[in-house]
This record gives sequence, C-alpha cells and structure tokens, in this order.
Amino acid sequence: MTTLADLRVTVRRSLGDHLKTVVDTATYDGSSTIIPTGKDLPIETGSETFTAAGTAQLRGSNYTIDYDARQITLLGTLPASGAALRIQYRESVYKTEQIDEAINQGRTLLFPTIYRRGLASITTRNLVRDYDLATTDVNEAPMRTVFAQGHMNYKILRAFYLPLGNSDQAYVPFRRFWQQGETQIHLWEMLPASYTFYLEVAYAFTALSEGSAPTDIPALALPLVTEWAISALALKQEPVRGRIDTANVLQGPYANPAGTMSQTSEDFARRVEYIRRLLNVEPLTFELRDMPRRWEVGAAR
Repeated sequence: MTTLADLRVTVRRSLGDHLKTVVDTATYDGSSTIIPTGKDLPIETGSETFTAAGTAQLRGSNYTIDYDARQITLLGTLPASGAALRIQYRESVYKTEQIDEAINQGRTLLFPTIYRRGLASITTRNLVRDYDLATTDVNEAPMRTVFAQGHMNYKILRAFYLPLGNSDQAYVPFRRFWQQGETQIHLWEMLPASYTFYLEVAYAFTALSEGSAPTDIPALALPLVTEWAISALALKQEPVRGRIDTANVLQGPYANPAGTMSQTSEDFARRVEYIRRLLNVEPLTFELRDMPRRWEVGAAR
C-alpha cells in the first residue's frame, strides 16, 4: 500500500533533493541573541537538536527557531561567553510541508478526471422538504464529511428512493429535487415519511497528511499526483537556478543541447497531460432532474 511518505520519496528523488544531516558549531560571544546557521537551504521543521556548553536546550524555553530564515533566537538566560554552541538538523531544498502541499494540489486534479463514488442515504421525515447533507440528515457519517467540504468537492449523479415496507429492493428513480447552498437539497415533490432516499455521489479524494497513512488514490493515478507536485516545485525553483547560460537558452534554441540540463517544470507539466490521456477515464454522467413549472412550485405534491 502506497503511503504519503512513499510519494514524498518519489518527488524528492525526481527533483534530486534529499534530506541531509548537518552539524553547525560556533563559540558564543556572550551577547548575541540571534544565531544564524550560515546555510542557504531551509531547515526541516522539528529536526534540530541544540546544545550550549554541552547542555541540551529546549525549543520554546531556551530558544526559538525560524526554519525558513535558518536562525535561532535565544531566550531567557544567555550562555556564558565562549560557550560551545552546537546545532544538528536536517536540510533540503524543499521542506516536507512544501512537498505535501504540492502533492495535495495534485490530488485535487484527480476530481473529476479520477473520482470516488459513494452512496448517501436519508430517511425522509413527515412534511420535510429540506435536508442538510452535512448533518445527521445523512445516515452515513463519512458521507457527511464529504458533503461538508462544499459543492465543489462532490457531484450528485443520480437519486432514487426505496418505499417504506418495500422488501424486494425495487428502487424508484427520483428527479424532483434541486441543490441549494453548499450542502442542502430541496425536494420539490415531497416524499412520505420513513422512505429511504438515496444519492449516488462522485467526490474528491481525501487530502493526505500523515506520512505513514496509506493513500486512497488508485495506483494508476499516482503518477498524475507526483508529476504535478514535481512540476509545481520545479517551477518555483527555476528562477533561482543561477545557470550561467540562462540568457543563451532564452535567446537561442541550440544554446543548451538536449540532455545537458535538468528537466524543467514545463517537461513535467507535459507529462501530467500525457498521463491524463493514458488514464482514459470515462467522464461523469449525470441523471437529468425534473425542474418544476411555475405553477408547480409550492404545490402539495
């Protein structure tokens, strides 16, 4: 089972970016409160251990650290002049938070190209036309979470109901409703009480957060997610590559022969579109709903 940690490794490997352990040492001058690490790469969040004169320092009590600015701010009683300072940490071009953000951006591309399907059921109530899909109106708690994300994260494909007392599972199509707001539906033809009203829903995949947690993304769609993340991160990095032939590349097609440079964000973006075509997923199909005539609105149907 593929996890978020596996996707991080894939993205880092493609970008040639790997977490590296670094140790910095210095002699304290007795007065400074800000201690720079002197490095150009960001520090991985929570990866540092800091000691002064061999005594471990506690983050939040003895110091704070700016992981992006790569500097430590001392708090409280300062170390003695001449004390040996030592900080060990992990650095990389891209922090794990950046990689996770890019991966989850790629995940949003899956819907509606790739999507999950679910079934939500509502037990109808007497003389009730309006139901909120993000509340206990929906019997399935996981589907309430889906609807709570808002209408941009789910699409209702079709609806049907099971009459009370039906024993042969003869579902009846139902089209006389509309969506309103982010999570509500309105039955313009009221159903009797205690019917089971079903909604077939397509929805987006769950955002990834824990490195050890398995992803719910289909294996065939994983390259779409990682390639998007790589292209997004490469695009952010390209303006600061500092290549000496940047001007030549911009001015002439033969200034930089193929194979002599790293892949650009445009290369990865093209691969994203190529993977999309290879997936060849059937488009979503929606069942058309019956919209009421003016004289029917509010009628006791």
